Amino acid sequence: MIPAFSEIDEVRAEVQEQLRYNTARGVTLLGFWLLVFVLRVFWRLPVATEILLGLGVWLGANLLYAVGLRRCASMSDIHTLALGYLVLELLVLTFCVHFLGGVEWIGVLFYGLVVGDASLVLPTRRIYLVVTLAVLLFGSLALSEYSGLVPHRSFFLPGLTLHQDLTWMALTVLSAAGALTYMAYVFSRLTSALRQRKEALRVAYTQKARELEMARSVQVKFLKEPPAIPGLDIAAVNLPAAEVSGDFYDFLPVGDGRHLLVVGDVAGHGISSALTMAAAMMAMELSLRSFNGNGSFDKAQDRLRPTAGEVLGRLAREVDNFLTSRIGGESFITAFFALYDEQDESVVTLDLGHSYALAYISASGKAVPPRWVGERHLPLMASQYVSSEKANGQEPRPWPLRIEPGDTLVLYTDGLVEARRGKEEYGVKRLRETVAELGARPAAEIVQGIVSSVVTFTGGGKQKDDVTLVVVKKMA
Repeated sequence: MIPAFSEIDEVRAEVQEQLRYNTARGVTLLGFWLLVFVLRVFWRLPVATEILLGLGVWLGANLLYAVGLRRCASMSDIHTLALGYLVLELLVLTFCVHFLGGVEWIGVLFYGLVVGDASLVLPTRRIYLVVTLAVLLFGSLALSEYSGLVPHRSFFLPGLTLHQDLTWMALTVLSAAGALTYMAYVFSRLTSALRQRKEALRVAYTQKARELEMARSVQVKFLKEPPAIPGLDIAAVNLPAAEVSGDFYDFLPVGDGRHLLVVGDVAGHGISSALTMAAAMMAMELSLRSFNGNGSFDKAQDRLRPTAGEVLGRLAREVDNFLTSRIGGESFITAFFALYDEQDESVVTLDLGHSYALAYISASGKAVPPRWVGERHLPLMASQYVSSEKANGQEPRPWPLRIEPGDTLVLYTDGLVEARRGKEEYGVKRLRETVAELGARPAAEIVQGIVSSVVTFTGGGKQKDDVTLVVVKKMA
């Protein structure tokens, strides 16, 4: 199921985004540091040592900022930490700008980079606070160099004396203030639009999560609790890979002491599979009700009591015809039917392309594929994929399955044995070993044990396919 998008999720997403920006900034700073180091080695620039020192401090602050981000628990924490880092960034940047030529050339552009950083993380008001601090620091540097309080340091263009021209200095500082303010305005508008877009996506995500949660709650009502059938111990579980599942199981009363167990798997998973699943379950129940309504199970007229084979064959035909005519498309359903009769404790099965079954034999303590003479037939809605010559005459042929007291029938879908850990699948062999180990226990414990075994195998990784598991144990 899709979880609700909480404030914690928003904080985590923001932290991850800021960490990406921080990594890019760190790589850029490291590149500058290496460049200045090369200039110092080959050209022996007199100010290179101070610049290397400033960039080193900046890199250290960048690393500490990344550590602090991982500890932030709210958006307010992120904003406070970011503001503190940006203030330190401006101080270090002013130190570096001083040794890069002060106000005599394009040093102000570096402040624009800090303003851009601020717009990515801070609210609009705090962005302008950063701009104000940048202008004050740049203006203070210009005034200090003009007054001689701080000696001017040349970098690429030695010999310039523009720092001694008051008019030039004033125009440079005012131009810097205007440029930085305009950059803050543009960046804040862009980031505001991005935040509005993110908020719209968050609202849409939350709405989808709510709708899918409602869909899941409706689907859960389709998946009934196992009925209390004399002589049987039954347990079942359905684990969707997406918000809703295309796998299903059902327990349907057939009448006259007979009960139908169905396990099915709609091709794919998600919303479309869940809708097909619901249609199939309703079609099966309505078909059996129609069958009962015709008086077919009148105990006083035993001659009208259909055989198990007739019940399963008719059910398969009617459901297949209904789904093919009403849904069709590119989907199909594999299904396994098992009809249990309380009178003679017999089990008759029908395999519609779904042979995912194991039998625990209590006498030997082994889990083996059930031994039946039955054939696998086309899945429901699969007749549309084969030619009419191949489809005609392929009537479903149910076959009996012998189960002794203490034996257990395990029915499942492919998502269980195809659960992966890397490239390795859980597999039928591992499932047989688990069933053999748990087979003597009650049905509910067998289900819980199998699910725990699969989760342990996958390491709790993301589920790739729907999983349905039904265990039927014949009481001794």
